Amino acid sequence: MQMQTRHYFISNSEPAAAHTIGVLLEGARDQTLDFCGETLRFDRQAIAIALDGCENITIENAVIDWDIPFSAEGTILTASPEAVTVAIDPEKYPHHVEDGTLVFTGPGWMSRYFGAIEFDKEGRVRAGAGDTFPPVTAALTASGVELRGAFSVVPQVGNTLVLRHGVRSHPGFFCQNSQNITLRNVTFHATCGLGALFQFCENITVQHVSFVPGPGRRVLSGHDDGLHFSNCRGQILVEDCRFQGLMDDPINVHGTSVQVLSHSGGLVQGRFGHPQSIGFATWAAPGDQLSVLDCRTLNSLGTAVVKSFSLSDPVHFTLELDRPLPAGVDLALENITNTPRLLCRRNFFGSCRARGLLVTTPRTVVIEDNTFESSGSAILLSGDANAWYESGACRDVTIRRNRFFHCLTSYYQFCEGVISLCPEIPDQAGSSGFHENIAITDNLFDCPGVPALYAHCARQIRFSQNTLADGSDLRQAVKTQYCTIALD
Repeated sequence: MQMQTRHYFISNSEPAAAHTIGVLLEGARDQTLDFCGETLRFDRQAIAIALDGCENITIENAVIDWDIPFSAEGTILTASPEAVTVAIDPEKYPHHVEDGTLVFTGPGWMSRYFGAIEFDKEGRVRAGAGDTFPPVTAALTASGVELRGAFSVVPQVGNTLVLRHGVRSHPGFFCQNSQNITLRNVTFHATCGLGALFQFCENITVQHVSFVPGPGRRVLSGHDDGLHFSNCRGQILVEDCRFQGLMDDPINVHGTSVQVLSHSGGLVQGRFGHPQSIGFATWAAPGDQLSVLDCRTLNSLGTAVVKSFSLSDPVHFTLELDRPLPAGVDLALENITNTPRLLCRRNFFGSCRARGLLVTTPRTVVIEDNTFESSGSAILLSGDANAWYESGACRDVTIRRNRFFHCLTSYYQFCEGVISLCPEIPDQAGSSGFHENIAITDNLFDCPGVPALYAHCARQIRFSQNTLADGSDLRQAVKTQYCTIALD
């Protein structure tokens, strides 16, 4: 395969000087790429398939894999509060130790270990062990790799340890500034970063796409998220997909909020707040509608229309609006024109590190007939303008006829309930209600000992006709703060 090189600013990823690409379409129209079940196999950091400025494109019937994944698996041989010994296949995952750090290698590359997560014999993240693996020093022994540290949760012998390494810079599939794109019957066995990333796209269909372990691997499928949709618009359809063994959330749908540094009249100087989401030359265009947010409360202080937008550098920009911004308040902006509708149905969310489905968009969201076995929260409605800068207060969400099993067995950020409405708001008491009009109906919860629903800074929540498998009182399974909710 003749590899190509381009430079992109990629959402929720580490910046790179250049990106290596296997299959690249630029400005293509009305095409179907049918890979007829063939495997696209790589041996280095790369984007398997990239689309840029395309329209009416279908990618189908492909398998994407790496000879040596940018994560590794090992079997836990011994474990104590002070040390763990792991057997790692040196042919599948070549490795050595340098100055107490475990280092993995491949053709022309080396990558340092930075963390691990434990899976049980059923292929799920071990209950209570998510994100508890401590910093370690490594040494080679006759039986494997000894990892020494302070283990507050002692790993279990026989379980699988996924050892994480590599930089999140190359998604497996990348699509930007495109419309009417279909990804169908594609299987990801490994990625170097995010799985399939769509940014600044319109109308996306994802059907029968799987993130699952490849041949000879037990639990590992992807380096980070599965499907990631950033600053998109139109309709997103995700149906009949499968997610298992990812090292971050299977699906994330969000926009990007930005910081206001100064403003005078309608002229704004601003910056992208998170270092993994910068350089977006198409973050706004003339005619786009922006919401003006109070950073402390995330209350909207009104809207403005874009007259012009230009980058000063990858972090800073100049924005001209049709009206002045409010004075005396720390402000953020979000582009509510670049927000999509979402229909997510008949998918299987298996056990992965972190949560299942993250959604922050004000347009209509329907989540129905899915099965969740998420290690953390199954569904998270988040949103913030202070840390991750993932924007989009939800205004119309229906969650119905889903089944939740073995969810929230470990704690991760924002995981307060199986369904968690958890925006990051510094002044919660001052919030007028971030998420609203959320209907949660006719779902089955088989997740004993944890709240079925947690919500704060939300209004017009309806939680009705749901079932707890153990027959307990639904009212005891709901926790709220600064919310209005109807329970029946």
